[in-house]
Amino acid sequence: MKKQLANSPGYINTVFFPYSLDKVLCFAITNNFTFYPIIYFLVIFLAFKYSKIFSPSKRSIETHSVNCVKLPVLFSFSGCDLHGVLVGKLSFSTTPMDADSDVALDILITNVVCVFRTRCHLNLRKIALEGANVIYKRDVGKVLMKLRKPRITATIWSSGKIICTGATSEEEAKFGARRLARSLQKLGFQVIFTDFRVVNVLAVCNMPFEIRLPEFTKKNRPHASYEPELHPAVCYRIKTLRATLQIFSTGSITVTGPSVKAVATAVEQIYPFVFESRK
Repeated sequence: MKKQLANSPGYINTVFFPYSLDKVLCFAITNNFTFYPIIYFLVIFLAFKYSKIFSPSKRSIETHSVNCVKLPVLFSFSGCDLHGVLVGKLSFSTTPMDADSDVALDILITNVVCVFRTRCHLNLRKIALEGANVIYKRDVGKVLMKLRKPRITATIWSSGKIICTGATSEEEAKFGARRLARSLQKLGFQVIFTDFRVVNVLAVCNMPFEIRLPEFTKKNRPHASYEPELHPAVCYRIKTLRATLQIFSTGSITVTGPSVKAVATAVEQIYPFVFESRK
């Protein structure tokens, strides 16, 4: 029997490099160990024996968590998601004594505004008559054109300036702008896709705690302004990033900035100040 066990596949992994009990049992069944009762019980015995040795105990885990070193708040931005829903995560770790240790903040982009030019005159009447999914606003001299994939809305002027809104990432905004330029080319216009740039990004971030707005405003003047009679949120401006944050008492923060990177940096800078005024 020992010879048959040694010649069986996976003998070394089973005896000298044991895994969990369920993996060993599955290995024994798949290798027809059920035809050898003695070998079958031997495998079970070895699995019980080595699982106690290699599995970490609860006591060791608890002592490891107690002996953690006290760390300051650290941030690491993961970057942009190409699909445009999740911008990125601001992963930070606070002191192990706090209840909010090892929390990851999700920044969600809700709108990206971009601008580009066509370098040609656009006949708005022709676009309204021959284009698809268009709305001609003659009184203000512009045409609204909507795309389904990606779901954006473009405002077209006769001068060739086009503003696109509704995208959920910078990549999606550029893709939608190029597709819009292509649709105008199919209508007979000599469109040249130039001067593309992202002008505004709107994002939302939820803090894992509530915020005392009056206390936050007193500590962060003159950058923060709070007028509860007019608006329930604190308006916080970062001039270096050209970003504006609307901070609510529930912990929700609405951020507007010129780019996704500026939005992420604004959330990173505001978190230590908000954390001091948490409820």
